[in-house]
Amino acid sequence: MNTTESQDTKSPFLDKLSHFLARHRIVLIVLIVVVALAIVGLFVGLEITKNRTQRSLVLVEELQTSYDHWILLDQELRTSEFDTLVAEIDNLLESYPRTYAAQRALFLHAHALTELEQWAEASERYVDLADRFPDAYLAPISLTQAAVATENAGDPDLALDILNRLVDGYDAKSAEIPRALFSIGRINEGLDNIVDAAESYNRLIDDYPGSSWTNLARDRIITLTVQGRIGS
Repeated sequence: MNTTESQDTKSPFLDKLSHFLARHRIVLIVLIVVVALAIVGLFVGLEITKNRTQRSLVLVEELQTSYDHWILLDQELRTSEFDTLVAEIDNLLESYPRTYAAQRALFLHAHALTELEQWAEASERYVDLADRFPDAYLAPISLTQAAVATENAGDPDLALDILNRLVDGYDAKSAEIPRALFSIGRINEGLDNIVDAAESYNRLIDDYPGSSWTNLARDRIITLTVQGRIGS
């Protein structure tokens, strides 16, 4: 009795479901096909991305080997072989522009320019890396190196701009910050901006008491105080 009543209760629902499936079977089949194709496409896309990443890493390792050979050349040969190295870098950047390999390629290019003492060009390349990959591990390192290159190019004001960008954009996120704060102080001191120099040194002392750069900042504060250039 109970079983029969239960079956009778369920049958209207089953009838409705069967009727719905019959009426919309084409739509359902199309939907299933679309979902299946989307899943296949997703896996294909992931596989393509994986293969591209692997290929880009192979190329950047080959580039690293080329750079290691180039760096061992004497200055004259480095200069003559530089265009060949740059062509390899540009090929990687063109083929894999948004990859980790591209970051390393840009960094190697900038570093090669510093070896040739092409300071302005090196700084531009380092900044280019930070612009393209602001969240990358190499971004704050590149900004530090860009500031060094810009100083060597004789432009301390631009070096300060780059260092302030580093401190403002990566504060407390990068090990480069203490060095950047000390450099800001040192450059300002050289420009006779003593108040700004002391402010940067004191920020370094307050925010990064355990850094080796902090000891240097304390020494500069003591020296400036003894010289009477800042108050005690």
